[in-house]
Amino acid sequence: MLSSCRLRQSVSEWKQRAEAQEKKEGDHLRKLQERHSFYKQKCNLQEHQIAGLRSQLESVETDLRESHRALLEWQQNSVDMLNINSGGLNTASSLPNFSNSPGGGHSTTSALAGLAEAIERISHGNGSDIRESPKVAKRATKSRPNRLPPRR
Repeated sequence: MLSSCRLRQSVSEWKQRAEAQEKKEGDHLRKLQERHSFYKQKCNLQEHQIAGLRSQLESVETDLRESHRALLEWQQNSVDMLNINSGGLNTASSLPNFSNSPGGGHSTTSALAGLAEAIERISHGNGSDIRESPKVAKRATKSRPNRLPPRR
């Protein structure tokens, strides 16, 4: 009887160990599934955020291209207006180069800064590379006979 009692006790201990091991493995499996679910959710959220950022980037790129095109157009119109009939100011060299040519041109930011400086020089008459046309110099001399023509 002693051996059957020990046998029952051993079987009972094995059952308890097996149940404990099964519970431990079940808890571990549940934790792995929770962790997998968490990271899958996080990955989906990041993919959604990336898609939103791509959309914003495309929008900014489109706006930048449109602004650059408008800036090129404005630059050309400004040069044309200042050089009408060769009687305006010679400003082509004072305006920054906005060309898209590789190796040529400036970044949009530096080009805008250069354009702002050129406009300020022109509007204040302090442009070192701005020269009056010969027609303007002759007119100035005729209207003010006692004055010398501007230095070049």
